[in-house]
Amino acid sequence: MLRSSRETSWHSPAALLFFLLVLLLPVALLFLGGLTAAGNMRTWLWGGAAAHLVLGGLLFRMVPHRPLMSPLALLPCITGLIWHWLARPDFQEPFTCLAQGLLLLVPSSLFAVQTVLGTGAPALRHAQALAKRLAGRTDWPEDLNACRLLPEVRELREAIFEEAAPVLPFLQHRSPQVRVVVLSALEFRKTWRLGQPDLVLCLAQTDPEPIVRAAALLALGSVHQRMLIEAMAECLRDPAPEARRAAAEALFWDNDRRWIWIRHAVHQALGDPRFGKDGPLTVATGSFNQQAVADLTAWATENGILGVRATQTLVDHYSRQLAEHPDPMQVAQLRDQVANSRAPAVLRVELAQLLHGRGLLTESLQEQMLHPSNPSPLRLLAVEALLQQRKNEQAVGVLRDVARQPNRELALTAAVLVQKYLHVDLGLELGVPPPPLHSRQAAEVTHRIIQWAQTSAATSSKAPTKAGMEW
Repeated sequence: MLRSSRETSWHSPAALLFFLLVLLLPVALLFLGGLTAAGNMRTWLWGGAAAHLVLGGLLFRMVPHRPLMSPLALLPCITGLIWHWLARPDFQEPFTCLAQGLLLLVPSSLFAVQTVLGTGAPALRHAQALAKRLAGRTDWPEDLNACRLLPEVRELREAIFEEAAPVLPFLQHRSPQVRVVVLSALEFRKTWRLGQPDLVLCLAQTDPEPIVRAAALLALGSVHQRMLIEAMAECLRDPAPEARRAAAEALFWDNDRRWIWIRHAVHQALGDPRFGKDGPLTVATGSFNQQAVADLTAWATENGILGVRATQTLVDHYSRQLAEHPDPMQVAQLRDQVANSRAPAVLRVELAQLLHGRGLLTESLQEQMLHPSNPSPLRLLAVEALLQQRKNEQAVGVLRDVARQPNRELALTAAVLVQKYLHVDLGLELGVPPPPLHSRQAAEVTHRIIQWAQTSAATSSKAPTKAGMEW
């Protein structure tokens, strides 16, 4: 969180210099008073000057984070005034009146300034002035999302560091740009007063602009009330993709504590057919906890879009974990899931692709994946992994079996492997995606791969000793 502008200015070099002058003021006045005094009074005043010089040095070494806001800044002048009064100077002398007036006026003024600043009134007035200036602005960026990056957002965020009340009325402003800027200044705000988050939540649920709804969700990212978090979780099914992404970012960064509150809404969002193309639900920072992983694994066994998106979310979770800090125990668990015939087929294939991409598939697991009881995409993945290493007759046999299946998508995948690793020209262009399933080229490639499989199988059965001729 950024510090407020008031806090920054009161810890500037100028503030430190002023603090030093306040500490040295009683030293100077007591010393100058001793120059015009005589006898015991001079000794008393110069002794007081020396004592306050030591006191000032100690206080300066103990300087707090915001020196002028500390009660320690008042102490030297107050003790200096008492010391000067105990010296019984001549109150008819102009310097005596001046010295005691300064020693009384300076701490009184400083205390008054501390009191006013302690109420936050100047910061509130500054924030309200900034918001009014924004409300009157006419030259806005064409892209509404670009309003979140304006310099005014940072300035407004600093101004409302301690209190958000001055800008909350502008959440109802007719201009969506003003609403976006105000909400961006409130992004992931930690300190809210009673009722303030409800105003922002209302925008997240009802505002007609998707960018405004997204900014409102991000503003509520650090709230802790369960009712608010559950209401935010419903926005995972917002019609606008930017609002759904913002809801995921605002919710999942603290999923260790929130998952039990939002799991039902996550289940509904993953299973909503309207958002099938959204892909995985991504955690911006950190990762899913064990309960979340267990729930996602259970949902991956479901049919339809729920199973697909739960699988995608799990794979994305594992992929980020392997990229950040690979754990040998977790890698072993993922291998076990790939080998587990009772695990969802889609999940096994996706995890196998993840491990294969990172070179974590063992040769024994690859050979186990070739078994006919496994899904064909998993077998083809094992074929590719084995053929990348060396010639393997068992892998070629699996290619023949899969190519003869009445499935054009599998046939095209097998054709790519045959042409790439067995160097049999099937009319494909390597390095580019296979042709569309219903295209004429796909039909021709399917016919060729089936013919290759049948011919290769027949040749292999007639002349087993020449099995390697297809290479």
